[in-house]
Amino acid sequence: MSINFKKDLTGIILAGGKSTRPGFNKIEVKIGNVPLFIDQIFKLYFFCNEILISTSENNYEFINREIKKIKKYYIDYYGFCNLNKIPPVKIIMDKVRQTRDNSDGNNVSIGPVSGIKSGLEYAKNPYSLVVAFDMPFITYKYFYLLIDIKNSQSKLKDAFIIKTEKGYESLCGIYSKNCLNVISKNIENKEYKISEIFQYSDTLIIKPVRAFTKWKPDNNGENDEINFYKLNNKKIDSLNFFNINTSDDYNYFNKIWNLQLRDFQISSNQKFSKQISLKNGDKSAYNQHISANIFCEKWKYFFYR
Repeated sequence: MSINFKKDLTGIILAGGKSTRPGFNKIEVKIGNVPLFIDQIFKLYFFCNEILISTSENNYEFINREIKKIKKYYIDYYGFCNLNKIPPVKIIMDKVRQTRDNSDGNNVSIGPVSGIKSGLEYAKNPYSLVVAFDMPFITYKYFYLLIDIKNSQSKLKDAFIIKTEKGYESLCGIYSKNCLNVISKNIENKEYKISEIFQYSDTLIIKPVRAFTKWKPDNNGENDEINFYKLNNKKIDSLNFFNINTSDDYNYFNKIWNLQLRDFQISSNQKFSKQISLKNGDKSAYNQHISANIFCEKWKYFFYR
C-alpha cells in the first residue's frame, strides 16, 4: 500500500462543538499522551497534501496550543511513520455555527455540517477527505478504500460515503466542493443533517457486504463476535466507525486502546532494552523511551489492522 494519494486531496478534521453529551470537552481526550485530533493529523498526512482543522471558538485555544507542540509529538511518537516532514496544518473557524435556537432561546451549534462547509470553502483541492477528530480507531485501509474507489470512477461524483446497517458514515467520507451549494441551501432551510446532502448531490454510496470474524476484547482469551464489512476485498471492521459521544463511549475507547497492553509492554521492553543503555542511571529517560515505543507498537497495530 505505497501508492501516493497526496497530489490533490485536502484532509479536513472536524473539531468543533461543545461536547455536552459526555460531560466533558472531548477535544482534550488523548490516545496515549497524544490528543485525538493530533493523531488524526498524522493519519491523514499519509493521503493528503493539505490538512485543515475546522473548529469552534470554544476549542480554538486548546487546538492552537497543541498544534505548537506538533514537532515534539512527531519526534516522540510518530518518527516510525516515515513522513518526510511535519504535516502542514491550518486551523479554520466554523463560519456558520450559531444559527439554531435551543429550548432556552439561546443560539447553539448547528453541528458538524458547518465544519464541513467551512473546510470545503477553504480547501485548495477540489476533493477533501473529511473525518471527525473523535474516531480514534479509523484505519489506513478505510482511508485507502475511499480514495481508491474515488480514483477508480470514470465519472467523478460529488461525494463518496460508506453506508452500514446503522446508516451513513458521513463523519468520514470524501466530499467535493460541488457539495457546497447543497450544504448552503440546507443550512438556509435549517436542515442540518449531513445525510441530507446526499439526496441532492451526485453521491456514490458504498454499501458493505456483511461478514464476521473474531475480536479479542481483553487479555483473558475471551472472544467476541463483531461485524466486518468486506469492501472491494478489504476488511473494514466496525471499530472504524466508532466515535466518542458519551462517557460510556469514552470508557469503551480506553478499554479497547488498552487491549493486550501486557503483550505490548513485554515486546517493547525486550526490543528496546537491546537498543538503549542507561546513561548515569537515567532510568526516567529509559522509561520514557519504553513508553513511547509501546505507543508506537500499539498505534501500528490499530492503524494497520
